[in-house]
Amino acid sequence: MFKPKHLVLLAVCGTTLLPLYGDPRQAPVTHAEWARLMLNAMDLSDALPPQARASTLFASLSWKEALLFPAAQYERTEGTNLTLRGPRQMLAATTELASVHYPLTIIMPGDYKVRLKLQGGEESPCVVDVVRREDEAVVVSFPALPTLDGGWREAGRTHLDPGLYYARVQLRGDALLERVELTPPCLVPVEPLGGWKGTALLYTDDVAVTLLRATELEHELPPGDWSEEVPASRFVSATPDTQLAAGGGGEAYLAADQRGLSAHVMLDVPEHGVYTLYSFGLQGSGQSWTADGCAKSVTCPYVGADIPRPQWRSVLTREFTAGRHSVSVTLAEGAAVSRLRLERKRNDAEAYLATLDRLGFDAGAPGPISRERAIDALSFLRKRASERAGAFCGEVGPQAGEQFAAAQGSQIGGDGGLPGAPPSGPGGPGGGGTPPGGGRPPGGGPPGGSPPPVLPPQDVASPTNPLPIG
Repeated sequence: MFKPKHLVLLAVCGTTLLPLYGDPRQAPVTHAEWARLMLNAMDLSDALPPQARASTLFASLSWKEALLFPAAQYERTEGTNLTLRGPRQMLAATTELASVHYPLTIIMPGDYKVRLKLQGGEESPCVVDVVRREDEAVVVSFPALPTLDGGWREAGRTHLDPGLYYARVQLRGDALLERVELTPPCLVPVEPLGGWKGTALLYTDDVAVTLLRATELEHELPPGDWSEEVPASRFVSATPDTQLAAGGGGEAYLAADQRGLSAHVMLDVPEHGVYTLYSFGLQGSGQSWTADGCAKSVTCPYVGADIPRPQWRSVLTREFTAGRHSVSVTLAEGAAVSRLRLERKRNDAEAYLATLDRLGFDAGAPGPISRERAIDALSFLRKRASERAGAFCGEVGPQAGEQFAAAQGSQIGGDGGLPGAPPSGPGGPGGGGTPPGGGRPPGGGPPGGSPPPVLPPQDVASPTNPLPIG
């Protein structure tokens, strides 16, 4: 039974414990907690263990290294018996066929490579499926042939949009699985400017940087002190029988018919920094851009009732070192590009904070962020992540072109041009512009095929800060 003196003692202890341990609602937010909160807000935490270490959370967001699973670290199987064999703990099926699932959390879109360390004979072929977690739909399947010495075997490469997936390995016969690896492309790491640091306090600029990177909004950063425009005439085509066309005013452009078009250009970067690449043209049925053969961005097909008009669009934002870099593009049917613009961005803490503020969230003055403000930031992230989820369309390919042609055919002029657009001119600037292997007349194509689009006259001067329109 409590006596009055006990109540006094409890009151004293209560006032002593509060300052000692602090009110959890006012406790500072750490990098580790913020990483978990971000993954939760983007609905990407289900594939992680409930008590995942901070290093696992950071790796899921940064994706700086390959994701490597020892065979025994599978998440689930499909009702079959498995056994581990030998000192290398290799996984084997005790029945004719067994399937094991390894969880994949994809933050950034790109081409991912799947590799296996698999031992066995040719009579035991295996299969690796990349499966979407939400509906168990198979995105892609790769054959995986074991090696006699159990060495690495590359299964294949596939484009993945953000989301949760499984790598499902179907083991057959005497095949022994030791490792499963998913290698990322050149991704922009979702991390603070100084990197993730376990128990470090979360600052307002940490929030700004990670939010803009996680939602691919770094192209909204203010322009720096350098930019360069590149006309389509500098591209070299990789597609046979392709030449530049000319729109109104004589400006050359690349345009794709139903066969598609691939081309590349070399860009010289004056110094290391963060740069955004913009393109001016038509979306058509989609575009795929790659920088230095690694960093990739996909522009989805145009969807809308209105006639598409040329516009500036941000293609990709990433760090470039000083020197020469290659940029390649694959255009699907109806897509066209007349100019590129490479623009250096300010990427200091102040620029990230100001940009986030302009986009709708004020993280506060520089310094440790309050818990209340950090929780509010998650609402911004959740909204932007939801909007971003509807902006992905997978890889650009012939099927996208067919869908685009069916949806937009009635709105494009019968000659492939936009209504009111002048007829196409005689090729590139000065009537030339035919790359090696060229020879197809502008606007031409195989008999019965749809010709490439014709760009109407445009102001050749780009905007001061060519942000995406629409």
